Amino acid sequence: MLKKVLVKAYFSIAQKALRTANTQEDRQKLICQLTDIVPNLSTQYSTWEAKKSGEFDLEKLRSIHAFQISLVLKAISRIDDGTLKDAITIADIGDSAGTHLAYLKKLLIKKEILINGVSVNQDANAVRKIRKQGGYALQAKAENIHQLLGAGEKVDMFLSFQMLEHLMNPALFMHNMATKTSTDRFVITVPFLKSSRVGLKYLRRPQDSRRFTKINAENTHIFELSPDDWKLLFRFSGWKVVYQERFFMYPSGSFLSLFKYALRRFDFEGFWGAVLEKDLSEADLYKDW
Repeated sequence: MLKKVLVKAYFSIAQKALRTANTQEDRQKLICQLTDIVPNLSTQYSTWEAKKSGEFDLEKLRSIHAFQISLVLKAISRIDDGTLKDAITIADIGDSAGTHLAYLKKLLIKKEILINGVSVNQDANAVRKIRKQGGYALQAKAENIHQLLGAGEKVDMFLSFQMLEHLMNPALFMHNMATKTSTDRFVITVPFLKSSRVGLKYLRRPQDSRRFTKINAENTHIFELSPDDWKLLFRFSGWKVVYQERFFMYPSGSFLSLFKYALRRFDFEGFWGAVLEKDLSEADLYKDW
């Protein structure tokens, strides 16, 4: 009984903190727009069900989506200088439902910009789900995307939302994307941590492995890096950060900011996102790729 009371209190405070942060950061309007475009997020992930996760998890997901889409819109504005072609191709790596591409298609049609979306996921169920909804999806591991797109389809921008921390070798992945595809722009988000660490939560805290029927790439973080270390890795692998932003699930300047200590213990206190542009000047210094 006590555990149920504590869990209920935790999620009540978490929801209050998140809502206050969204108001503070003026995110509510975009959240409403995205909700109108995709009202149902129940099939967003194969290891997550909205009906089992409660109101807070759904609100958290909506808020993160708004943060991610705002980054993409900023990235597109950097190339929308009057010479932008009528349609741009965006590949969402690790896309499990086609949701972000659906958001972008609807939002940008008002600017007379057409989006050709490409979803990439190694999970066959995710690919079938996207195709059933009319989307264009490729089944492939993220590490092999450069082989599929390098000589063929021109992609104007890659997206990667909470995906890099799942990779065995994010440096080599990013370098291959920089050198073996023609794409010059990348938008990424990752969990925010002040200090880098190896993830592997199911080994660090074995009781958490009970949340999943099996351990796989989708539900396992390998490297959880701080923003400073991600930026070093990007420079090393051929990318420069041209814009960055932090998303926190609590407001600043409020007693609710103290909730960050609970979030650090049981979740992530937020996420870090960046708009990247290709720059091989420092990556080329390393001769053993």
